[in-house]
Amino acid sequence: MGRQIGVFVLHRNGPEELEIKNMAVDEQVQGRGLGSYMLAEVHRIAEAVGYQRIVVGTATVGRQLGFYRKNGFRDFGMRKNFFIENYPYPIFEGEERVCDMILLVKNVQAANNIGHERR
Repeated sequence: MGRQIGVFVLHRNGPEELEIKNMAVDEQVQGRGLGSYMLAEVHRIAEAVGYQRIVVGTATVGRQLGFYRKNGFRDFGMRKNFFIENYPYPIFEGEERVCDMILLVKNVQAANNIGHERR
């Protein structure tokens, strides 16, 4: 049996919206396209079920924001002090404290290709 190297958690926000609640890739295999592949699977699921959009919230600091933007997500909102008000202990990305959550969205119909060719 192999080891788990990536995971994502999805939540149905309604009949048209699927949210990525959590997504993680083992640090030892980051940078090899697995995250983009996982986003393509999320898109495939959303498309198969009939969702119109995929949303995700992430910290305003760190590599995650650039990753989602690179994969076609666009900013649509901000939750100020989200990580301060919803977590009992401070969260840091490197030396920087994480405070705000940025919300990103990607329309399912317009997302034909996320990170790899679909056959």
